[in-house]
Amino acid sequence: MDLKIPYKNFTDAQSAYQKVQGVLRSQGIEGLPVRPDFEFYDDLKMVKAKGKGFELKANFQADALIIELQLGLLFKAFKEGVLKKIETKLKNLV
Repeated sequence: MDLKIPYKNFTDAQSAYQKVQGVLRSQGIEGLPVRPDFEFYDDLKMVKAKGKGFELKANFQADALIIELQLGLLFKAFKEGVLKKIETKLKNLV
């Protein structure tokens, strides 16, 4: 786990997942080093994003959103900055 974002606007994982899914489908996450392709797994309440040298998993748990981020060699030095951009975008949603 690289990042845990507690829900403040929702009381359950399903509602938070639906909100984030809608925003990611329409806007994505600006400021990332790559433009990832998003995959949505409704039954698991999980989002995966993949791009060259970039892989993100977002698991919607009962009380928080759990983010796991893997970056390739070229982007590893920027991991904290990338996590901050992701946190800023998603924290306001959930």
